[in-house]
Amino acid sequence: MKIISVYPNFANRGGAQDVVIQLAKALNDSNESPIIMTNTPIEQVFSEYRDGITFIPFSLKNIFLFSGDKVIFMSHSRKTTSQLVILNKLIRKLKIIHVAHSTFNSLKYLSFFPKNVIAVSNGVKDNLIDYFNVPEKNITVIYNGIKDLRQINSKISTNNNSVTDDSSTGGGGGDN
Repeated sequence: MKIISVYPNFANRGGAQDVVIQLAKALNDSNESPIIMTNTPIEQVFSEYRDGITFIPFSLKNIFLFSGDKVIFMSHSRKTTSQLVILNKLIRKLKIIHVAHSTFNSLKYLSFFPKNVIAVSNGVKDNLIDYFNVPEKNITVIYNGIKDLRQINSKISTNNNSVTDDSSTGGGGGDN
């Protein structure tokens, strides 16, 4: 099974982009370069992200090219997920998973969700149910399990020319 990740913005570096990259690498066969569809022009994709990842435009042509029984589109944005869901009403070939990372209270009637939704917390799940009316049976909560390397690096401190990592001592880190 090939999982194509979809996220609109890779022109800058951020936590959401890091999670999409790490998931793309972890969920795909190590023999193939993971594919990420994006609205960011490929030459503007943050250079550090290009290593080992194939970025392609989020376009009808590429969606049709990759649609089929052995491909799942894993979208991390309400806008791209909504576009995929609407397109799927026409072609009925797409397998779509939406990963909800945040709560929202806007664009209720312009947001469409597939039958498979991953929420990164119970709060996000509650928002999907209460605000967007996504059926609870369609939502699976999977907590963010990928460490944010920038968060870990910020906890590394130097003391008397030695380096210690405070993240392993329970010194913070939240629910990650």
